[in-house]
Amino acid sequence: MSIAQNPLFTSLRKSFANVTAYTLNGQNIIRAKAFNPKNPKTVAQKAHRDSFKLIANIFQMFGQYTEFGFVERKSNLTAYNVFMAANLPNAIDKTGAEPVVDYSKLLIAKGSLPCVEVTNCELNNNVITVNYLTKNGLPKTSTTDEIVLLVVLKNGAIYVARQIRGEGISSSIELTSRHINKIEILCAYVFTLSTDGKKASNSVYVEI
Repeated sequence: MSIAQNPLFTSLRKSFANVTAYTLNGQNIIRAKAFNPKNPKTVAQKAHRDSFKLIANIFQMFGQYTEFGFVERKSNLTAYNVFMAANLPNAIDKTGAEPVVDYSKLLIAKGSLPCVEVTNCELNNNVITVNYLTKNGLPKTSTTDEIVLLVVLKNGAIYVARQIRGEGISSSIELTSRHINKIEILCAYVFTLSTDGKKASNSVYVEI
């Protein structure tokens, strides 16, 4: 901004090119605007926008399941808020020409309970069997906690199995569907919910 003293600019009130002129308190004011304002689209900015869209789409795919997966979130935060915060920095693979989701690093649940320790996973005759250690006796665990197995197919279909943790040293959870076969599976996860549903563990990616 500049103040014009030249009498040629007496009582100006006009815009031309990148200049706006007007009179304020008896003084002529001239403001210059930048030529060719830009909205830069750098490679990094595009990658961030693409990554954000990818994680937002994944959130929509999981729908209601993120509500109890992120049940320990603060009251002023939505499941969307915490899902994006948990996954945008960590669950995107940027090593290629375009960012892609790294499902092995994706969290569909996050909380204070101990994670499920998977010892083995098998798929036979449309039945997925996940074996795990119960971790009974550890702080914040209960034999009546619920183990949740969630399997997502490439067509977007989601299958869920739920059962109590169990009392032994180890246990297993099964999910059966005639639609499940290895080439159709996009990703699978297990996590724990407390008996009252108010706490959860971090989800664990299951390699099938």
